[in-house]
Amino acid sequence: MNNTAHQERPVMLVDDEARVLAAFSTELRLGGIANVLTCQDPREVLPMLAKEEPEVLLLDLCMPHINGRVLLSRVVETYPQIPVIIVTAVSDTRVAVECIKEGAYDFLTKPLDQGLLVSSVRRAIAHRRGDKAET
Repeated sequence: MNNTAHQERPVMLVDDEARVLAAFSTELRLGGIANVLTCQDPREVLPMLAKEEPEVLLLDLCMPHINGRVLLSRVVETYPQIPVIIVTAVSDTRVAVECIKEGAYDFLTKPLDQGLLVSSVRRAIAHRRGDKAET
């Protein structure tokens, strides 16, 4: 796996907690994913996607204003080409299976280590690009 793979579009992080956005941004950048876009208000996600489509979307489930699962369904319906990785403190297997059935590419439970986050994002990028070597 190439840690310096060219990344044209940003990886977008959506979480209502600023500290989580900062930590995940740092982890991704340390993992060689330099183009990271963050969003703390889930109501801004769809307008942001209309302006700049990310390579991958990382999405928290428990947020104010718009539930992450509702946002997942809207993103999958409108932008089916964007892999959505759920990153949440919800550690319910049933919820994970439901999210995958609803179109999520992956489901990660917080807290998680840098290696798992970066690996999942790299697999999602490779999947989107159709690169079998990286999956």
